[in-house]
Amino acid sequence: MKSRSSRWLTLTLAIMVVPSATAEEPKPRELSAVQITDVQITDTFWAARMKICREATLPYCFDTCESTGRISNFVKAAGRMEGKFEGIWFNDSDVYKVL
Repeated sequence: MKSRSSRWLTLTLAIMVVPSATAEEPKPRELSAVQITDVQITDTFWAARMKICREATLPYCFDTCESTGRISNFVKAAGRMEGKFEGIWFNDSDVYKVL
C-alpha cells in the first residue's frame, strides 16, 4: 500500500513539475528612460500633493532655513559675512534637503 501511494505521489509531482520546468519564461522588455519634459502628473492623488508642496511646504522650508540662520551659515562659511556658526552642527543638511 505504501509503495502504491509513493508511486502516485511521485507521478503527481512529476506531472506538476516537468511542464513548469520546461516552459520558457518570456523575456522582459527593455526599459528606456522617459524625458522629464514628457512627464505630466495630473491625477487627483499626486497632483494635489505636489501642489501643496509647491505652494506651502517648500516656501515654509525656505523661510525656516532663513529664519534659523541655516542659510546665513553658508554665507559665513564663504567668508561673505562675519559671525559664528548658528544652530545645531547638522543644520546644513536641512538646507540640502530643501534644495
